This record gives sequence, C-alpha cells and structure tokens, in this order.
Amino acid sequence: MGRLARLIALAAVLLLTACGKEPLYQEQGYVFGTLVDVSIYGEDEARARQAASDVLHEFQRLHDMLHAWRPSELSVLNAAFVKGENKDISPELEAMLQDAAQLSQQSRGTFNPAIGKLVELWGFHADEFKPAQPDETQVAQLVANNPQMSDIVFGQGKVQSRNPAVQLDLGGYAKGYALDRAAILLKQRGVRHASTLAATFSRWGSMANAHGASASSIRANPARWQHWNCMTAKRSAPPAITSATLNRAASATAT
Repeated sequence: MGRLARLIALAAVLLLTACGKEPLYQEQGYVFGTLVDVSIYGEDEARARQAASDVLHEFQRLHDMLHAWRPSELSVLNAAFVKGENKDISPELEAMLQDAAQLSQQSRGTFNPAIGKLVELWGFHADEFKPAQPDETQVAQLVANNPQMSDIVFGQGKVQSRNPAVQLDLGGYAKGYALDRAAILLKQRGVRHASTLAATFSRWGSMANAHGASASSIRANPARWQHWNCMTAKRSAPPAITSATLNRAASATAT
C-alpha cells in the first residue's frame, strides 16, 4: 500500500480504538490489485468474523465480475465492443455503466472509464505492473478514435458501443462501488462501527454516518479526481482523454 493508504489505515484504527477497550476485529484480503482491510469495532468475535467474511466475499465477487483483462463479464463485454456486437449484461453491470456514463458526462470527460486501451498501453493490464512507454503511433490512433462513455448504447438489458475503440476499465470506480456495497452489507448485519479500506479509497466511522472516497463521493464531486492525469498522452490528447485516468491511475498509484 502507498503511504497515504497506510496513514488512512492507521487513522481508522486509532479512531476505532480511542473510545475504549471494546473488541476490534480485523481481516484483510487482496482484490482489485490492492490490499483491502475490514475492521469491525464493538462486536463479539464470531459476529465480526462473519460480517468481515461476507464483505471480503462480496469484494471477490466484484473483482471477478469487473476484471479488465482476465476472463470476466467486463472483459467479455469489451471483446463484444471491438466486434460491434450487441451484448447481454447483468442488471448490476448495466446500472454501474449507466452511473459511470453519467459521471463522465458531469465531469466533462475528466472521469472516463472508456479508455481501457490507453491504460493497457501504459502497462497496467498485468498481474504485476511493469511501467511501459506506449508506442506514440498507437496513442495517436487512440486519441483520434476518442473513446467515450457516451459511445455506449443501452437498451433492454443489452449494450453496444458505437465506437470499437471503447474498452472499459472501471478501476477506481470498482473500488468505490465495492466500498458502498460493504457499507450496505455491514448495516444489514447490524454492525454499527466499522472501517473498510481499499488502497486510498476508504469508508470508515459510524455506519450510520459513513464517509470516504467511495463511488458515491465521486458522484458528488467528480472534478476532484482531475489530478490523476499523469499517465495520459498529454502532448496530443484532447481534454476528454488528457485528464481521464482516475479509474486505473488511482489504484496503480496507491499500490
């Protein structure tokens, strides 16, 4: 984990232990290319263990569904986009993509999960990240193709892309969505105080007043992520491409 992630984890532990000597249960896993931590405060061990296990199983389910380069529902959809096919997708993924498309529109392209091919060119689509200098010709072609979330057409449980250059990489959005799901699961199980951490994306404190850099907070202020533009083709790309790398740059930088 990066320095900021470690500081957040430490702050979460201090927050949860400052109120007394109530039990603190912690469990970790590795999904979305990063270490995730679930901390539950004030519950007996058996109840906390089950709740943490449920959260980590949910994280793994989403990891398997949204993987950008291994076989997954998302990678199958990306292959269909290249072929111009109309593809059936799950209601959950459809809702996520519609939300991501809305965020992209609201941020005027600052947030753009459709640039998965650019992310791949920089070497992020690998189990072990190895920095790579993209071929300038390939970058120029991608910029000319200008993949956007607005290229995706939704209809009756099917999606299609008008632009074969669209390749989805939900990256940081997937982490935020997973944290929102964790908050829902913990509330359903009656857990009142917990912390969930995935790299620099965290949700902590009272479950009734949780806060953090989750999907919902990105929705509230998508422009705050514009500084994640260091991995893009700055010299030649239009604004919609130049500053649209939150989704993978965030998780890669944090790990």
